[in-house]
Order: sequence, then structure tokens, then C-alpha cells
Amino acid sequence: MLFSLFRVVGVSQLFVTLYWYSSFCGRGSLAYAQSTPNKDSVPALFAFGDSVVDTGNNNFMNTLCKSNFAPYGKDFLDGKATGRFSDGKLPSDLAVEALGIKEFLPPYLDPSLQIDDLVTGVNFASSCSGFDPVTSYCRFPALSLTAQLSLFDEYKQKLKASVGENRTATIVANSIYLIATGVNDFLTYLQKPPERAHFSLPEYLDLMVAYCGLFLEQLYAHGARKIAVMNLPPVGCVPIVTEGTGVCLPIGNDAPADFNPKLQNLTNFLNNILYGVKIVILDMFTPLDSVI
Repeated sequence: MLFSLFRVVGVSQLFVTLYWYSSFCGRGSLAYAQSTPNKDSVPALFAFGDSVVDTGNNNFMNTLCKSNFAPYGKDFLDGKATGRFSDGKLPSDLAVEALGIKEFLPPYLDPSLQIDDLVTGVNFASSCSGFDPVTSYCRFPALSLTAQLSLFDEYKQKLKASVGENRTATIVANSIYLIATGVNDFLTYLQKPPERAHFSLPEYLDLMVAYCGLFLEQLYAHGARKIAVMNLPPVGCVPIVTEGTGVCLPIGNDAPADFNPKLQNLTNFLNNILYGVKIVILDMFTPLDSVI
């Protein structure tokens, strides 16, 4: 599966960036981060996006886009499905573990969460969502990025009530924000929904970049300063594309290759105009493309 490949090869790129963040925040190495967490440097991690990082929010939603059944989770803890579209951990889990914060990044919608879970970071991602808000209702109901950001607002209010405004501000300003989405946008576009049928593929890729830029600016306005964005992987040979034919779809690899430089240009631009922000790209395309 795509997400198994993420765990095998793509996450190495994630660790490289998290190592950079550890150095940026005053920690010398990932080994140090894992053995001696410095919660003042990187107190928490927050994830936004789709099933690449969603650790189970859709379990608590009225949607068919769920993975809380076998064979999902067969390599996770007691072999139980948790709502992760994977057989084990996701990049969001591996990231928070690599930073020495905690072992798993829990879904924010889990009603059993305690304040100790909240202060070290939670997951707002929703499987089947995308940069484009149309994606979040076209195929299966999901939380759009706007809805995920609203949950982040709710989260901050809960945190203020529990730990005070000053500590909340410190957590928000110093934490890492992981964003992974976009694949569902492309897959939905291929189905030509009426709302997007008049867009050519290059025009739609530009629209995705525009929505990404809007979200990043909104996230910045909500206090985020350290942001990591996964670029699009090649999806032309994933099962959802090849099912029934067994044949790869070249456009599924070519379109992400066209999108990713646009995304890089966007983040370069935002790094120049948004004071105090650091946005980095996690390259998921190159290692996965080399495997394919």
C-alpha cells in the first residue's frame, strides 16, 4: 500500500526535516530528541490533512471513509484497527515519536483525550479530505482544512481553560505543524465532478496550490510558525488507481511531478513575506518514485 511505502522510504525524508527542526530549536540530534525530550523547544506536534496522517478522526464521524476494520492495523499494537489507513504507524505518529514527545499522535475527536494528551499535540486530519474544499464532500464526507482549522481554534480554547493563556501561546508558537494532503484532490479531479469539470489539469493544479497557500496563511494567522508540508507522491500505480486493470496510470505520476515545483515556489514565497515563519517541504515524491 501507499502508506506502507511512506513508512519504509518516505518517512526518512520526514526524519531529515525533523532533525533540522531539532537543531533549529537547540537540540543536537534525533537521538538526543528521543532520549531527552525538550518540551520547551518543541512542546507539541499538530497534524492536518488526509489519511496519510489521520490517526482516527473519521472513526468519530458519519462517513464511509473509515479504516477501523481488518486488515488495517495488523502490525499495530495488538493488531487492532484504529482508524489509520495503514497496517501500522503513520508519518504523524513517527514524527511525534522522533521528536521525543510521545509515541502516538491521537485524533482530536477522540472523546477519551485528557489534558496531558492535548498539551503535547493532537491530530486534526481527516481521511478523504484535500486542499480543495470540494474534495471533502464530493466522494465521501470528510473534514475540510477549514473545518480542521476550526477544531484547532476549539482546541486552543480548551487548552487556555486548562493551562492558561501564556502556556497556550507558548505551545502554539513553538510546536511543529505537519500537513499532508492533496492526493484525494487529484483522484477526485480524475472523476470530473461537476464543480471542477471545466478546469484543465494544469488549471486544477494551480487551484490546489492556491488553496494550499490560503490554508498556510490562515494557519500562520492562528499562530503556527514551524510548518512542514509533505509534497505529493506518485500515485499512478497505487491500488485505487490500478484496481480492475492492473495497469498504472502515467498521469498519476506526472501530475504530482508538475504540482510539487509549484508547491515549492509557494512555500518559498510565503517564507519571504510571513515574518518569523519557517515552512519546509518534505519530499515524498523522490523516494517513492525511485521505488516504483
